[in-house]
Amino acid sequence: MKETIGSKSDNKQSADIYSLLKPFESEYTSDITGDACKGDKIVFAEAVFTGSFKSPKFSHFTVVEGEIVKDSYGTEKQQHTFTIQTDAGKIIRKARNVYRYGTFGKPRDPSAREISLSDKHTRGTVAREERDQRRSEDEFFV
Repeated sequence: MKETIGSKSDNKQSADIYSLLKPFESEYTSDITGDACKGDKIVFAEAVFTGSFKSPKFSHFTVVEGEIVKDSYGTEKQQHTFTIQTDAGKIIRKARNVYRYGTFGKPRDPSAREISLSDKHTRGTVAREERDQRRSEDEFFV
């Protein structure tokens, strides 16, 4: 994790995130928001909160830079998660949080990326089908 910047105003949010990611734009040239996969070297911004779990307070934004070493879909709710290797170690983030403010990647071999994306999309389809099957068997969702 590299730089941080604080913000209290929603009007400043986009400018804050842009100023954090600007130093990385020459190296991370591909906008891969919504379609990152294993092997991608990425940079993204995330919000940091202070306070308790019950009463969180926005503190600042920080930049995360690393390589996706694993992506998976949870068996319970099919929530897509990434394991990202950073300089500080491995972190796990939900995909919705990685994608929230934009995700940018370094260019890489398109054929290797396509293989990884195809695998990811296949597993995602299977996970959604399993979830739909469970829901159809559950009286609560009928």
